[in-house]
Amino acid sequence: MAVGYYKSASGAWHGLLLTGSGSSWTATTPPLPANAETKKYSYLDSLACGLLSGCSATGQYTDTSGQQQGLLLTRSGSSWTATEAPLPPNAQSGPYMATVTCAPAGPCVAAGDYADTSGHQQGLLLTGSGSSWTAAKAPVPANASADPVTSPESAACASPTECFVAGEYDGPSSDSQPLLETWSGSSWAGSEAPLPADAQDQGANLDSVICASVSECFVVGEYDGPSGGQPLVLTWSGGTWAAAGPPLPANAASTSQVAPLISAACPSAAECVAVGWYIDTSDHWQALLDRWPGSSWTATEAPLPPNAATNPGATFESVACASASECVAVGSYTDASGGRQGMLVTEPG
Repeated sequence: MAVGYYKSASGAWHGLLLTGSGSSWTATTPPLPANAETKKYSYLDSLACGLLSGCSATGQYTDTSGQQQGLLLTRSGSSWTATEAPLPPNAQSGPYMATVTCAPAGPCVAAGDYADTSGHQQGLLLTGSGSSWTAAKAPVPANASADPVTSPESAACASPTECFVAGEYDGPSSDSQPLLETWSGSSWAGSEAPLPADAQDQGANLDSVICASVSECFVVGEYDGPSGGQPLVLTWSGGTWAAAGPPLPANAASTSQVAPLISAACPSAAECVAVGWYIDTSDHWQALLDRWPGSSWTATEAPLPPNAATNPGATFESVACASASECVAVGSYTDASGGRQGMLVTEPG
């Protein structure tokens, strides 16, 4: 399945559900809650499936009063039901839904943000499935600023009683700090993520969290190191988090670096892949592949299509794995004519 949105002939934006495989796909406009204004807009941006909870998708829609609301869709069998995302008691306006994940054999977790009654951006954490969801304000660490902007970005579950949401919050100097939210099966706890020893004061971004097994999860992103932006990997093992800066390819620039890891996938308990981009010694953007074969991370410059420009501006945005032997990374690059093209890189081959 895939989710997104499309524009109808009337000019309204609608959510889009795609189901199928190979060259056979079926497009469906998803249902909306009873208070939806169907001539305005709705869209979907995240999808996850669990063994017991079916599949869930998140997005936004406009209600009859013109307000943006969070959208939760749940699939049971072949049909979908729509639910308005609940909000904490201190909410002033509807949320932005960023992500959803489902435990292998348990409930689903959705995350995003909303504006409270003082107009401050707060993190939103939802747990549940079907039409039964519970909303909570994302807790922040003790060193958060007085009115912290909190932005959950990605979620993953190792088990029904161990889920993680990664994002950012405003620290004591109103700078962006990495945030980890942990679900224990009954409540959420927020903590500042650890960083490598050479991290500078400018903070870090956490972009994607993935669990390889019930005992090992990873968060990827970027932190500010001595030479600029560096790729970041957080590893959860044995109930604690540890931070490391994985290596970059040999042709990476040594200064003024920008090197985020954007997405990660684990096809098995002993195999994970992370993708992003970096700047090489010629000041060109190159797509980055990092691989974890069960021990340490290794970095590779991603291959490019034959028609790529000398300065390809290549970046990866997402990676997914169908099995331990087949992963696909998607992104974009600049061709020799100066046009921007989509890029697919498959492993192996």
